[in-house]
Amino acid sequence: RQADSKDAPKQKATKVVTKKPKKEYGSTPVGNESDRITDILIRAIDAKPRQESPPPTMEEVQRRSDIGRKYVIGMFQRENALNHDLACKLRLKNHAIRMLPKEHSSLAYLRQEALKVSMEDEFMPPIWRPIPVDTPPIENFNASKFVLKDNQEEEEEDNRDQGKKQSKQEVNKSKKE
Repeated sequence: RQADSKDAPKQKATKVVTKKPKKEYGSTPVGNESDRITDILIRAIDAKPRQESPPPTMEEVQRRSDIGRKYVIGMFQRENALNHDLACKLRLKNHAIRMLPKEHSSLAYLRQEALKVSMEDEFMPPIWRPIPVDTPPIENFNASKFVLKDNQEEEEEDNRDQGKKQSKQEVNKSKKE
């Protein structure tokens, strides 16, 4: 038999290769990794809740309230300083506009250029900036009830003009009588 094996043609030995399954994006981990994650999740679920901190002492309560009060006072001061700065700038701007040459002057073009309004974003104030007003906001106020559309304004002007003409005619009739 050994002779037969020597005389027989030699065959190449094939190696059996087992492929590992590829991990897909978002798939669950394979093998030991899934066991590790499962153990972590089990420990997290079974964990005892942390003990709440003991109630603060009266000194700690006083300290916290002092910190809170000082914080609120500081924020009010910062807000007031910002609003004061903006109000001063607006006052100075309005004063400078009043000092510009009047319309009948040869330098009237300066006033016209200063009063031009550019609607480009870089020249507009930030949206978050509050607009200073003389009165506090009114609850449930709807300005759209008081804003007239262009057609309504024209109709009201026509009605007013007709009313004035009628009143003038009545005055003239009464004078003639």
